[in-house]
Amino acid sequence: MWTAEKLESRTVHWFILSLIVVDSLLVVADLAYTLFQTQCPPSEELPLPLEISEYASIIISSIFVIEVPLSVWALGWEFYDPIYGVPHAPLHDVDAIVVIGTFILEVVLRGRDRELAGLFVLLRFWRIVKLVGGVAVGVGEIDEESAKRLAKARIRIKYQDKEIDRLKTENDVLKRRIAYAEQDLEG
Repeated sequence: MWTAEKLESRTVHWFILSLIVVDSLLVVADLAYTLFQTQCPPSEELPLPLEISEYASIIISSIFVIEVPLSVWALGWEFYDPIYGVPHAPLHDVDAIVVIGTFILEVVLRGRDRELAGLFVLLRFWRIVKLVGGVAVGVGEIDEESAKRLAKARIRIKYQDKEIDRLKTENDVLKRRIAYAEQDLEG
């Protein structure tokens, strides 16, 4: 329960969003270097900053890969299965495929072939759609819960209003009886 709450928290969503942006910038830098490289036969040895960005991208991919089984453990298979009625379950499925596929490509491919993995990394922007969908679902659930509580409160108020009216009528009857009883005692 605690893990599920943390995975779906706003802080974790912002952290993931930040990692997506950083990783995408690293990929764009790598692609730009390759595109603007002036050597005809490109050198297989990367400059140190691009080599560091490669390892940073693998670390970020590893974090995302860890998140997938953690989500399954914390939220259950239902989180990824549209049959159970989980909103946006197909988005979670696509996200898991993109994350795992990207990680495999980044680890297996090297050199020029790694550019394919870089383009696949850009698919991680898909996660932004997933995060926005998750936030929308969360807001919808909050609104739905609020609507249910409001409906229950209205029913209670209606019942209490009827009870107040009944008690007022009973109070009026009792006042009249007391007034008659006082008249009988005086008279």
